[in-house]
Amino acid sequence: MSAAAVIARTGVTARRWRGAPVSAPRARAGQRVALAFIIVASYNVVFAALVVRVVASWFGRFRYTWWLRPAYVLTDWVVEPIRRLLPAGGAGGLDWSPLAAWLVLWVLKRVLLTIILG
Repeated sequence: MSAAAVIARTGVTARRWRGAPVSAPRARAGQRVALAFIIVASYNVVFAALVVRVVASWFGRFRYTWWLRPAYVLTDWVVEPIRRLLPAGGAGGLDWSPLAAWLVLWVLKRVLLTIILG
């Protein structure tokens, strides 16, 4: 969910209406929007790192390549526990842990946004 969509959903803007001061509920709503923006931005960064990790593995580039280290650091916390839970080799010899990690991240993002934005 983009920042514009979050703002549209909550109806919160930074403008003041006819010079009236921003009330406390509106100020708290602004904080919720900022927190929602941080959650969405964090999800997008981790998702991009997950995609880089998967695509690089298709081309035979792995963890110890200097430009892949940040992607592994950002995604190991969610991929490795899932990899231990899934059967080795998976269906057809594919590693399904990045897909499962993406699903976990997506559900976590949706739950957090629902709690924050109501």
